Amino acid sequence: QIKERLAHFVSKNGVDVEGMGYRFVEQLVDKNVIQDVADIYVLDKGRLGEMDRMGDKLAENLLAAIDRARHPDLPHLLAALAIGGVGEHISRVLAKAFGSLDAISAASVEELESVREIGPTVASSIQQFFAMPETRTLLKKLKDGGVVFPIVKTAATAPMPFDGLTFVLT
Repeated sequence: QIKERLAHFVSKNGVDVEGMGYRFVEQLVDKNVIQDVADIYVLDKGRLGEMDRMGDKLAENLLAAIDRARHPDLPHLLAALAIGGVGEHISRVLAKAFGSLDAISAASVEELESVREIGPTVASSIQQFFAMPETRTLLKKLKDGGVVFPIVKTAATAPMPFDGLTFVLT
């Protein structure tokens, strides 16, 4: 499960750490270099040098990719956290509705359900995920590792110049 969670986190649908595929994740876990997704952000050249087939150039490229992954957009970060019932689409819906990870984590089940496309099962899953002490610990470790939790404009604050207008094209 740890390997699958890590592989999902670094995938293109997650925070997109280019060059960190499943085999490399597997090796990092097997050699006890990382135990959770936050440990990716504290890797250094020395630890990477212990991996099979890891030269200086490859280690530098991987560290650069990890550094770029410190600034994910909100939908990708949400999808990467592997919250039950929250995939790519729902993570975009949540990002648009709440605007920040802090707002989503603080939302009640009722507030989550009030968002179009979020049902009671997914709302409950999200609320339970953020209520777990392990999640709070993980989010703190991610922040300590330099991950910037993005804030996006919510739908309520964005100007909508075409709202209420009807267009007919022939």
